[in-house]
Amino acid sequence: MNALSITGATIVTLALISYSIGIISEQVKRKIIPRVLIFITLGVVLDVTATYL
Repeated sequence: MNALSITGATIVTLALISYSIGIISEQVKRKIIPRVLIFITLGVVLDVTATYL
């Protein structure tokens, strides 16, 4: 694999981790708090970044 593929895969993995943290936090608290929005937004930004690569 070349460096660009490895970077893209790493960014997508970080996005999935960020989504997971946000969703699990929301399920535990049963409400959307700023922390949840931060993790979901971070996941979207990371996904867009990986797609751009």
